[in-house]
Amino acid sequence: MDERQQQIRAGAGLEESRLNTEFIDFIQKWGGPFLLLCAAIMGAWAASNWWNKQQAQRLDEAFGQYEAQLAGGNPSPEALKAVAAEYEGVASVALLARLDAAEVYMGSVRSGLKAGATLGPDGTAAAEDLLTDDDRTRLLSQAEGLYRQCFDQASAARGRSLLAIRAAYGLAAVAECRAEFDAARGHYERIAELADTASLSNHAAFARSRLADLGDIQTMPRLWAAAELAQKPIPEVPEGTGLEGLMPFDPGAIPTAPETLGPVAPGMDPGLDPGALPALDPPAAPGAPEPAGTEPGTTEPGTTEPGATPPAGTDPGSSEPGAADPETPPSDPPADPPAAPPSNPGSRS
Repeated sequence: MDERQQQIRAGAGLEESRLNTEFIDFIQKWGGPFLLLCAAIMGAWAASNWWNKQQAQRLDEAFGQYEAQLAGGNPSPEALKAVAAEYEGVASVALLARLDAAEVYMGSVRSGLKAGATLGPDGTAAAEDLLTDDDRTRLLSQAEGLYRQCFDQASAARGRSLLAIRAAYGLAAVAECRAEFDAARGHYERIAELADTASLSNHAAFARSRLADLGDIQTMPRLWAAAELAQKPIPEVPEGTGLEGLMPFDPGAIPTAPETLGPVAPGMDPGLDPGALPALDPPAAPGAPEPAGTEPGTTEPGTTEPGATPPAGTDPGSSEPGAADPETPPSDPPADPPAAPPSNPGSRS
């Protein structure tokens, strides 16, 4: 009891009341701003999540549009440039689309056909799909502009050295098509520098090998088109031979004989359909007996060999030259015996 009385202080209740009042004043003064700060932090977090989600969707959409243009195998450069303009700044989609559009232009220059043109079944192209010299110059200028734009953007960005090297390859190809080999040499040297900086040893080695081969490229012969080659004239037929009015000889117009699977039988046309040929009996072996049912009559009259046995009931002396062949007796014996032949006239006295 004494200890409890000693712990009692005068004014202790007033001090506790003062602390409660100060806390209430703090809440009233700073409670609203604190709640607003917490709400702002939560709102910023939600907005950041929404923004990141929108950017991811736009990135997927950009690459989807870019890959859709390449899916057909024959992309349109105008469509690729439209994709690059629509998704500018979305990752590297714009750079990739412009590089592919420039390569489509370069492919047209190398093939001599307009972009999107196809060859016929015989390997020839329509006359309106062929490039003229003006078209070739225009396409080279468009490709150079796209390569230059991509090279400048990729060189200034961090982590896009490979795209810058790809654009530099395109600039070197344009210079080679124009026979500007000094400019091409400068582009290959720039490629080697970028590759060494980015530790891309394979590109550095390839660029230096191209530098060593530039001298050989300058002296390569031109590849002429078939229409530019001189046609061999057809020799004229001399007069007086009687062949002046004949058509020119075409070796490919000579028909070829059909191939046969085996030797052709005598008298058989080798061009006949095998299914239309009549069935042939195999030849009989020498000395084999004639099959039953063969009708006589193949023996000419008077050709009976000596010693042949005459039919029963016939006098051998009654056979005269020129007589008809005896008929084959029926299989059933007659009811009455045959009459005796008349006597020989030479036996009368």
